[in-house]
Amino acid sequence: MSQTTEQIQKSDIKDILENSLKGNRPGPKDILRLLESDDVHLMGLVSGYLTKKQFGNKASFVNNIILNYTNVCITDCKFCAFYRSPGAEDSYTLSLDEIETRVKTSYDMFKIRQVLIQGGHNPNLKIEYYEDAFKMIRKKFPTIGVHGLSTSEIDMIARVEKSSTKEILSRLKDAGLQSIPGAGAEILTDSVKEIISPKKISSADWIRIMDEAHSMNIPGSATMMYGSVENN
Repeated sequence: MSQTTEQIQKSDIKDILENSLKGNRPGPKDILRLLESDDVHLMGLVSGYLTKKQFGNKASFVNNIILNYTNVCITDCKFCAFYRSPGAEDSYTLSLDEIETRVKTSYDMFKIRQVLIQGGHNPNLKIEYYEDAFKMIRKKFPTIGVHGLSTSEIDMIARVEKSSTKEILSRLKDAGLQSIPGAGAEILTDSVKEIISPKKISSADWIRIMDEAHSMNIPGSATMMYGSVENN
């Protein structure tokens, strides 16, 4: 820690780091300064020290794979290089057999415990596609959890089926969905979303679908993408 202390003394965020080491949480103005600072490595060192101080050498993780079942998408977010328009030459949608092969290979090689299933907003996929995939995974690989589909994907399925997102969640849960990732949020500020992902659901709809999932005992996470077009 002595070497880190020397680095802190030379840092433009010295006061924030020292206060954090004393157990004081940074305020909004401090957080803005941290975002503007180039001292990322030093922030990581201090964060690592604080984490180890509180939790010791204990760490938890999930051994999983990301399974992108389709890259077909009609949402064309400005930051996305993954999607392809329907009918594009290099677009794809995995078959049930292909999904099974990828899961089996990953389990045999790495003993994965979870599959994170995400893809584009594909208007050609009915809910049965997802139900069949989830049921297959849970039946053939019962030790592997199904963590899948962002709220925006769930909204897309509901629009395709002309159904409610709550009904879609209920059917997906019955098929084997166990938890929902936080993707699709980007950042829950509509003025930013309207620039980078104007065709995606609003912040209010993201929260509503998460609330629906939680009310059905489907846990969900949240992710935040920053560094795009937001300002101070």
